[in-house]
This record gives sequence, C-alpha cells and structure tokens, in this order.
Amino acid sequence: MGDQEIKMPEEVTPLVVTTPWQVVVTNLIGIVHSGEDEKAARKVFISYAKKSALGYGSVGHEVVTLMKDGIQVDVYNYVRGKEPPSHFTDDEVEVPEGCTEET
Repeated sequence: MGDQEIKMPEEVTPLVVTTPWQVVVTNLIGIVHSGEDEKAARKVFISYAKKSALGYGSVGHEVVTLMKDGIQVDVYNYVRGKEPPSHFTDDEVEVPEGCTEET
C-alpha cells in the first residue's frame, strides 16, 4: 500500500466554457444547463434548487450552482430543516408531480 506510485495523467484538458451561463449540480451530475440567456439559466437553477431542497431523485440534497463565464453567481446548498431562500419561489418553475420534502 505505502509503496504504490500514483500516476498522474500527462496532460489535463481544462473545461472550456463556450457559453456565458451554466448550471452545475454536484454528485457527478455535472452541467445541467449551458446557454446564452440569463433568464433561462436562472429558471433552470431555481428548478434544480427546488428539487434539491425537496430531496427529489439524484438531485436531492445536492449543491446547485449558477455560473456566469466560469464564476459562481448563485448557489443553493441543502441544509436539513432550512427553507430555501425566498428568491427560489419563482412560480413559473414547476417541480415534478410527487416531489415532496422527505421527512
């Protein structure tokens, strides 16, 4: 165990951001939205943040991040028993049927 050598890749290809707005979800889900429109990106961000807050599927209780040009603009980090921020109440965003908070 202690004598094993860890080999690093010879070249690491950096992530190239080709659109200004991205929404990223942790837990190996990755980029769930990439586009030019801020309003569309924020709508996707809020939708995934709601799903995270409610414990829905693989998104449940994961960190959701809104990025612009590779820089974090907003983030939702699930905290048990804590309500999502008030700006996550966009009525235009639908949460899938049957998606309720875990008890």
